[in-house]
Amino acid sequence: MQKRKGNKMAGFPRSRILINRDIVATMPEHLFNHRAHLDNGEYSNSGRGAVVRFQHQGRHLVLKTYHRGGLPGRFIRESYLYTGVEKTRMWQEHHLLHRLHGMGLPVPRPVAARCVLITPFIYRGELMIEEIRDSRTLVEVIRHEPLPEEAWSRIGALIADFHQQGVYHGDLNASNILLSEDGGMHLIDFDKCGIRASQPPGSNGWPAANLNRLKRSLQKYADRIKTLHFTDKDWQGLISGYTHARNGIGNNRP
Repeated sequence: MQKRKGNKMAGFPRSRILINRDIVATMPEHLFNHRAHLDNGEYSNSGRGAVVRFQHQGRHLVLKTYHRGGLPGRFIRESYLYTGVEKTRMWQEHHLLHRLHGMGLPVPRPVAARCVLITPFIYRGELMIEEIRDSRTLVEVIRHEPLPEEAWSRIGALIADFHQQGVYHGDLNASNILLSEDGGMHLIDFDKCGIRASQPPGSNGWPAANLNRLKRSLQKYADRIKTLHFTDKDWQGLISGYTHARNGIGNNRP
């Protein structure tokens, strides 16, 4: 019997790469393949993606492959509907991080992004960013040790700085706040985020929803991790720092 030829569409898959030329002049495409870092990379999972940390030309970088979350992610893990490269998740996150960094906000610098077109209508992709060195997520820190009230207040002020400039974080949780050994604080994972019309302090709009999402995240971690150092007093310290920063009181910036 003659074997039926596969129906692979000519010219697919094909890819496009976006580069931040302030950081690198070129980015070899093989570095977007997670398997390229099996010998020297450090692998982990983060939210709606899998990440690997590695070094390239003396730079410490993080590569994230986009994965679907929730129920759809159980069936279609890495594929998305393609409606133009500028609308892809990695292109949008790359451009947003570049804009936020230019605004002086503490976020990782984007290095490069790749969109792989599987068919004319389906894509997958990756984002490469600079690693925030010597840092741990908020949940990693407080599962081992309590934070002083001043640190919770600074986290609140950090979030307030983003809200003051209209930055909406669609997945503000305790794993997307990084605390560095030198005292620095950053927000990470800006997939499906954006800049919205700023709202006045105390309004019950998207900034309040962001804070409520963070509180639910901390409470869920506290339910799962019995050693987690998180109390109502800690949350009140965060809210106090947030409120003072939004109202321009004091200088409690991260």
